[in-house]
Amino acid sequence: MKDGLKKKALLTIGFLMIAGGLSLFLYYIYNLYSSGGNIPYKYVLKETGKPSKFTDLNISGNEDLTIKKYETRLPTIDKPVATFYTAERKNSPPVLIDYKSDSPFPVITLPVSNEVYQALYKEILKNTGEGDLLMSWWDNCLRIKLFTERAVLADEHIGYPLFIPDIWQKHSKAISDFERGFWKGKTTKEGHERFKKYTDAMLSGEEEGYRILKDLSQGKRTFIVADFRDLTALNELTKGKFGVEYKEFVLAGDIHGTIKQVKVWMNEKGIKNYMVEPSSEGSVRVYYLTKDEDKAKLIAKLLPFTSSNPFNLEKFKLHYQKGSIYVYELM
Repeated sequence: MKDGLKKKALLTIGFLMIAGGLSLFLYYIYNLYSSGGNIPYKYVLKETGKPSKFTDLNISGNEDLTIKKYETRLPTIDKPVATFYTAERKNSPPVLIDYKSDSPFPVITLPVSNEVYQALYKEILKNTGEGDLLMSWWDNCLRIKLFTERAVLADEHIGYPLFIPDIWQKHSKAISDFERGFWKGKTTKEGHERFKKYTDAMLSGEEEGYRILKDLSQGKRTFIVADFRDLTALNELTKGKFGVEYKEFVLAGDIHGTIKQVKVWMNEKGIKNYMVEPSSEGSVRVYYLTKDEDKAKLIAKLLPFTSSNPFNLEKFKLHYQKGSIYVYELM
């Protein structure tokens, strides 16, 4: 009798342990999902609707899109550290269309101006045909395809580089997994290879870069969309081997006073190759090359550094420029 009770008690304890273990496992899975795998931030969905609901985005038409507004939140800060919008069509992954952050340095992703890109989409629709190809950084490609339905070099979520602060490096694997899950990123080997060739072209000299891009174009009329964002992305991708940095300057009265301030600072630092991003919100950003040899790289030729002339490239014809974006036809 006592042995029977003992066995029942052990079985009961065993079942409770299994149940408890299962509960802990389910609790772990819940936390893994809700906190992004113990990552140090989370994305909070604030609003969902059609483009007409989000008047600040100034999206014309495209009412078949679903727009979602998110906030990036940290557990120790009451206000959002970033606000961003995604757009998606039925059964398609979300695409980042606007991202604003109060941080002076990139956190996970680079800022995106939907206003600037909406102007670009109109230009693309007006001046390119359905058989033309557009090449740009992979996330730019996704935006261009979403709003213009033109063929692009990268139509998959490549997902790198991520801008993970040093203090978060121990979470890098969890962050990478969370980001790929959030954006539903699936990339083929061929997609990775095509994009790598594009970045190789940007980091090559003008002639070699042109050859690589021409090969990627496969005989199609091709346009290259270069953006100031590419500089920071290439720097991160190469772990600083492509030496570009930037500095923020507060507007000193008017833009001319600020430019004078920039030139004085550049002269003091001995910096020769730099460019000024259009001003916004009371400051300007100045990008500069830390290694003189990098001025020969294609990306530095396509953007308005003091050492380059975008209007004077033989095999890249400048078609359009607005803000930080330069669009060239591959000749």
